[in-house]
This record gives sequence, structure tokens and C-alpha cells, in this order.
Amino acid sequence: MPREASGHAFERHGKWYARTPIGGGKKHISPLPSCTSEAPAQRRAVWLAEIARSLRGTGEPTHLEILPKLLDRAGAASDTKSTDAVREMVRRLVNHESSIAQRVAGVGGDTFGDVAKAWTSGDLAKKYPDHIKAKRSANDDRSWLEHRVLPLVGGVRLRDFKLDHAETVMRALPDDFAPASRRHVAQLMNRIVKMAVYPLRMIETNPLPSGWMPKQRMGAGKKQEIPYTTEHDAFVSCAGVAFELRLFAGFVAREGMRHQEAEGLTWSDVDLDRGLVRLDQNKTDDPRAWALRPDVLSALSHWHGQRGKPAGDALVFARHDGTTLRLEAWRYREALKVAGIERTALHKGSDVTSPTAFHALRALFVTEALARGMSEAWVSDRTGHRSSQMIATYKRRARTYSEAKMPPLGPLDALLGWGSSERTPTPPERTPHASNGSERVTKTPQKKRFRAGRRRQLSLLIRRSRVRVPVDPPENERLATNSRDAETAAVSEPLPEREEVAGDAPLFERHVAPDDAVVAHAHAALFAHRDDHGAIGGEAQAGTAGFSELRPRVAAVVGRPNGGFATGQ
Repeated sequence: MPREASGHAFERHGKWYARTPIGGGKKHISPLPSCTSEAPAQRRAVWLAEIARSLRGTGEPTHLEILPKLLDRAGAASDTKSTDAVREMVRRLVNHESSIAQRVAGVGGDTFGDVAKAWTSGDLAKKYPDHIKAKRSANDDRSWLEHRVLPLVGGVRLRDFKLDHAETVMRALPDDFAPASRRHVAQLMNRIVKMAVYPLRMIETNPLPSGWMPKQRMGAGKKQEIPYTTEHDAFVSCAGVAFELRLFAGFVAREGMRHQEAEGLTWSDVDLDRGLVRLDQNKTDDPRAWALRPDVLSALSHWHGQRGKPAGDALVFARHDGTTLRLEAWRYREALKVAGIERTALHKGSDVTSPTAFHALRALFVTEALARGMSEAWVSDRTGHRSSQMIATYKRRARTYSEAKMPPLGPLDALLGWGSSERTPTPPERTPHASNGSERVTKTPQKKRFRAGRRRQLSLLIRRSRVRVPVDPPENERLATNSRDAETAAVSEPLPEREEVAGDAPLFERHVAPDDAVVAHAHAALFAHRDDHGAIGGEAQAGTAGFSELRPRVAAVVGRPNGGFATGQ
């Protein structure tokens, strides 16, 4: 019968240690800082060996993960209270009264509230970075949990948490709660129990079934009421409102950031020399950068100088003491009243909208940009929207703005009293929306349009007239004397007009009289687009004549054997 493993104490450099077998032929060395002689060190080593045998005897594979840390904690115990705490922990682990993974994670307890607090504090994200990400909205989630969830189920042990507990929380929500708010509370509870399953492994399965989450149709929630451009400009220019708030609101409405992203913006994210702003950390985890509006760049430059040119890690929008400029929605609405903006829909909402808040400034940016004629790509570069579906929700309001001739947002620097920038805002990439919602692309200059459309012009010639080759041989002979000059001139000159003839005339007779431009265009079209019509030697129709009949005529026109084409083509 194999000898039962036991601990062993030894001294090294005046300090005592315990060597404990932990399975698999491995031994763990634990420091014994409270032991000053061999006798107490040996007793402590025997106790550590007993802990190791107890946990290995449970047959739980995860015990090996916690065993080294537990042995170190037992070895460092210096008083009765700490040793009793270790014994109680071992007892609960052996009797399966506590989750092993919970102890490894450092949750501090096995209740619903313990895991919720460890999650919102960011401790779980540090322990399990591959499976749990730190949330930028952790403060909001903590507030929801503390007010709506934890008072009812915070003390429930997760292994005892059932569907009825979650239903109790949902029934306790106010009747006037918006569908999106009810779903958010349900999502918080579902996320916590999912983490308890994995990676915490505190419970085996999720007690909440997959179909339990409240259903919400996309776009069914109320949208925040959006201020008009004139109302927003009046707010930004009101001297009775705190300057930091006016600058912050004007920036969000003109650059389209989420207000949480703007709150965390630092001066290192803004390139004042090149007029660029960069967002590396955002909601969609998709870094983006774009050029600032000239008036916004001017305002930020003035603000940077007024604040004494702070360091790069300093917040752009901060209070005088350097803390983050965090504002609640009701305070923002109160500031609107100070500026004389008292439209009822902004402060009380309506049947289809909720009272305005900072997110409405982002919606104002998208609406005003689309009304000015900016493209969806231009908008998404700034807002970070990943799909056109989200931007499309603003198109109807943008058409209304355009039809009502709503003025665009004014220059931010001028509204703040710093003088208007000399440069004009970014010009539209296309004309504003028409009344029917169509998007008309702005035409490019004629010279560039001709260069870009030269090949298209030749293609159109070959499709409509099937190679306009003159029929009269004497004219061909006259043109052959200077074919190269004619061909060069034809490429740079517009096509001649076609004459109107009777509809029953032969196809070949419908072409205009032969001249230099037509013949040169015919050859250029044939040569440039021979692959567009299959094998060039085939019967590419040209009026009533096959290509085989036209080839000698083209050859006579351009003065080249076989019409300028390789043999066999």
C-alpha cells in the first residue's frame, strides 16, 4: 500500500517553508511567515497536507486550480480568526457548499448581489478578460441594479436563483416603464446568471429560458425629441448657460459623437494642427477618425488656449477642477429653459417621443447633415453607425427639414463669441433631398466628365449605330489621306448630330453623311471595344452589313492593313 503523502517543513535563509504534495507528482512550496521554529512549522506543514488531501479527495478537477492559493493563505494565517476562516472555506468546498470558481474569481460571496457588484466594479473583467469586457456604462448598470433588482433578489444565492425570482423583479417594475427599460432590466439579470454559468462556473445551467427576454420591435421605443437648428443655436449662444455645457452641446451636435464618447475625449485625440479628431475607444470597438468642421476646430483651438494648453491626457470637456463633465438629462432641459427654449415637446415629450436629452444632439447632427446633402458614408464616418438601416431612420425628418428650408447649424466659434472662422462648412457631396426622397448626385465639371466618359461615349456609339462607317467609297478615299489626324481630332471633339429620317428607311441610310469625326470614331470604337462584342472577326452587325464586309472599308479609311487589327481577329 503506497505511503500517504504528508507535508514537510524546512528552513531557508532564516525563513520557514512547507512543501505540500498537490497531485500529479507536483509539490507546492508555501511560506510560513508566522513560524519561527521547527515545531510550529512542522505542525503547520501537516495541516497544509490535510487540506490538500481533503480537496483532492472530492474528485473535483477545479480543486487543483484553487489549491496553491488556498495553501498559501493557510500558511500565512497568523491568528485564530484567519485559521478558522481557512478551515470554514475548506469545509464548504469539501461539502460543495460554495463554488470553487467563485473563490478563484475573488467574488467574495455566492449570492446574486455579490456577482453583480463584482461585475459592475470591473473585477470580473480583470479576472476574465477573454470572456467579460469592462463596460463603459457600468455606472448606469449599477444604478439600475441597485434600484430595481438587488433590493428584491440581491441576497439570493445563485444556486437557488430560479425563474420565479426574475419574474418577481419584472412584476415590481412600474406600469409606465418603457419597453426598452423593461428589456434592459431583464438583460442585466440574464447577463449575471450567464456569467455565473461561465466563466465563473458557480451554477450548471441558466435558470432563465431562452424565450424569457421581453420582446421589443426595432424602432418601437420612443425617440428623444430633437431641437430645431434655430433652437440649438439660441442655446449655444446664451450667456446665461454654463460655457462648458454650451461648448459640449455644440460640439456633439456638429460632430455626431455619442455624448459618452465626447465626455472621455482627451486633447491627444484632437489634432489641432491638421484639424482631425480620432476615436480609438468607442461603443462599436471600431476606431475612426475624421476632419473637424472649420468652426468646431476654431472653437476647440480657442478653448485649448483659454485652458492654458493642457497636456494630452487632459479631458477636452471638463469642469474647472479637471473632472469629467457629466450632466443629467433633467439638468440639460433646465438649461434649455434658461435659454428661453420652452417648446413643450422638448420638455415633456409626446405620444411618440420622449423629452429631449443629449442623445438628441447626435440625432440632430444626422438629420441636419442629411438635409444639407451629405452622404451616408460621410455621416457614418463620424457617428460610427455600422449599417444604413440606422441612418435611414433619420431620412424622413431630413426631408422635412429640407422642404421647410430649415437653416443649417451656425458656426460654433461665432455663437460662443470667438468670431466666425473664415472657412465655410463642409460642402455637400450631393444635392439636398428632393421631395420624393431621391438623391441626385452633383455633376462633376465638364472637362472631367468628358475624360471619364470617353470610353462610355464610344461604347454608346457602337451600340446605337453599330459602327458608323460611310458607304460612299470616294469619301473613304478622300479621308484616307489624313486618317491619323482625323482620328486624333475625333477623340477630342463631340460626336456629330444624327439626322432625322423616315422610320422605314434602311438602317444604313439613317446615319449622317460621312465625315472625318464619324469615321475616326468608328475605328476607335471598334479597336477599343472589340472584346465587348465577342470575337471581333465574327458577324458583329453594323447596319445591314456584316463586319467582314466593313473591315476593308475601315482599312481604307485608316490607311492600315486589315483595318488596323491583327490577323485572325
